[in-house]
Amino acid sequence: MEQEPWDSSDQKAHELDISIFGTHEEIHQKAEMPRRAYSFNEANKIIDALINKPLVSVHGLTAFVSKNSAKEMLSGKAVKGSFERPAHLLAVVNVDKLFSNAVEPWNFGVNPQKPNEGLKAIRRLYSPMLYDGRIVLVKLTVKEMKNKNEGNRLYSLKAIDVDADKKSGCR
Repeated sequence: MEQEPWDSSDQKAHELDISIFGTHEEIHQKAEMPRRAYSFNEANKIIDALINKPLVSVHGLTAFVSKNSAKEMLSGKAVKGSFERPAHLLAVVNVDKLFSNAVEPWNFGVNPQKPNEGLKAIRRLYSPMLYDGRIVLVKLTVKEMKNKNEGNRLYSLKAIDVDADKKSGCR
């Protein structure tokens, strides 16, 4: 698979055809989120319960939410990266479901301006999420470590303002 520029993953979300997730009915089932959080305190309690539990993507990639990644996902910088705060909180509290439905259609390089010691790859996966009556995409970033004993860490997530079902004619 050809490697995409490290900083193009948000743009690529706008190119993703959500039929990659299945039929219209399958996509809507995958996009339905079972949990809600209306505050950072609620979100923190839910994400804390997921720390160190293995998450497995549809293609078999395993990752873990660490205490640091949970903190990162609820940081102000992470929330500002998503298009709306409520969408971000919805994604955080449903990260396990999002990850289980996530696909990795592209391979991205690493940011050459960041320290990459111990890093084998940065993996970017996408998953559908029903938000405000439409399906948007959530980008999940996983740090794959060279040392397998360190495990793959779900580093961050971002709700991207892509009306995926409208774009694909899936409504």
